[in-house]
Amino acid sequence: MMGLLELSAALLEKKLDVRLLVVLLKNWFDPIDEIADEARKVVKDIYRIVSRQRYIDGRGNGMRMVIPTKEIPDSNMIKAMEEAMEKRTGVPTRMILINPDEMKIAKLTWIVNVIPKEKKSSEYTKLLFDEMIARASALGLPLNVSYVAERFAQIWEEDPAKLFQLGGVGQGQIPGVLGAPVQAGATPEPRKVASTIPAPKPQQTAMAR
Repeated sequence: MMGLLELSAALLEKKLDVRLLVVLLKNWFDPIDEIADEARKVVKDIYRIVSRQRYIDGRGNGMRMVIPTKEIPDSNMIKAMEEAMEKRTGVPTRMILINPDEMKIAKLTWIVNVIPKEKKSSEYTKLLFDEMIARASALGLPLNVSYVAERFAQIWEEDPAKLFQLGGVGQGQIPGVLGAPVQAGATPEPRKVASTIPAPKPQQTAMAR
């Protein structure tokens, strides 16, 4: 029954996405304002600029910007614009410049896929989180305890500030997790297991007189 409900919701979302995509592309690249270029004595159109946090290859997490403009500069100018934006924001930046007029007349074929995603606090997400932490610890990867605690509280729908007392703990070993990272060149010490078997008592032999 749940499978049929998920399939119905996914097909409905896909149908709505296909219809809204055409309307969105038709009106998204219309100018929203105008600005006067006093140097060239012309009026320039202003378009919507979209910026999202994305992973930048070789740079880590950064910002990707999609900028509509009728005047596409060369690659050197785009690189200079990215470097200037990085100095302002302090994060790696990638800029994608597109011509709005060309986007309107382009005949594109879109394929829409709707992939159902589990809730962040679902039981399946909890299992994946536990598996991720166990594998990272087994490989000896240094874990950020503060971030792990925050994600743990988020998955269990709790407040991390009230649930944990980290006390300035940052990256390193998570207490209670097997396979904690070992420093390079160091030999891991064997785990000491307390024995529950009582030590044998010395035997007393009675000597007959």
